[in-house]
Amino acid sequence: MTPAPLDLPIIWRGCDWGPVILRWKDVNGNPIPLANWRPLAESLNINLGAVISNSDNGETILSLAKSYTSNLRLGVENWDWIWERIDDAYRFPPFLAGKVQIKDPMSGIGTDTLPPLPPPPDAPVADSPTDIAGRSFTANWTVSPGAGGYRLDVSLNSNFTTYVAGFRDKNVGFVNSASVVGLQYATTYYYRVRAYNAGGVSDNSNVVNATTTAAPPPPANDNFAAATLISGIEGSINGTTINATRETTEPAGDNSVWYKWTPDRNDIVSYLHLNNSTNRMTLYTGTNFANLHKVADSVSNPPVISFQPLLNTTYHIRVYKNSGVGPFTLSWDYAI
Repeated sequence: MTPAPLDLPIIWRGCDWGPVILRWKDVNGNPIPLANWRPLAESLNINLGAVISNSDNGETILSLAKSYTSNLRLGVENWDWIWERIDDAYRFPPFLAGKVQIKDPMSGIGTDTLPPLPPPPDAPVADSPTDIAGRSFTANWTVSPGAGGYRLDVSLNSNFTTYVAGFRDKNVGFVNSASVVGLQYATTYYYRVRAYNAGGVSDNSNVVNATTTAAPPPPANDNFAAATLISGIEGSINGTTINATRETTEPAGDNSVWYKWTPDRNDIVSYLHLNNSTNRMTLYTGTNFANLHKVADSVSNPPVISFQPLLNTTYHIRVYKNSGVGPFTLSWDYAI
């Protein structure tokens, strides 16, 4: 749930009159010298076709085209927000309260008096994780009164000396849960949260741990020696490359599963088909990796192999990951 927006202390009614002066102030009310922000072109991203001039006393002067009167989007360093015009007032997220002033030079509305800052919120309480899976879980915490948002840390240790990529002081917004993804199987992770508002950031919450589940087993025909036997001059079988692995000495390529087939006719052209483009396949002769001989690779989309089989010759079909892993149907048939 998003908190209700706060009105700016000054109404800006002249954005199509221009110029408009933005007064940037820190939390103590001191002007921010924008010339020292690096670089100005990246610190202020104004998508209004505005003409920008900057002075060193914390003011940025904008001359706006008359057609741009509905939205102003500004990004300063890591801050990014939207002011929306609502009944001739501009509103902004609570965590920016006291950080910015707008002065309309045409109407004279505006002062340099900043509103008092609220006290920082109390630390939230981290709750037990939910939706625990092999590569992810959901971190949960209680709502802290007065919070405008929350920041989440996830680590491999309870002392937080290392962090999971993307989850160090991650601003997750005004929510009380967040999905933590990109994790390893069967691994214990630790998380904590902090609440923030315009007045500052709370202390850390308590630390909670979550252990991801073990990796599911690979398919039964994951290895060459365990190739699934198929037979007859035509038929079909369902399979998957999900959780498949790649043996150290198997042919180059991605994770795969194997099938073994001995056609009982050699006076026909045989076809192998996969019903999707997620996987690919290669046809071999040979009894082990040391003497494999590639007969053909799949072509077209969905993949197809056509070949003239040799009587009483055993073929191995390798179905492997292409654009992704997934279930498939392998079918075989013939043309006389």
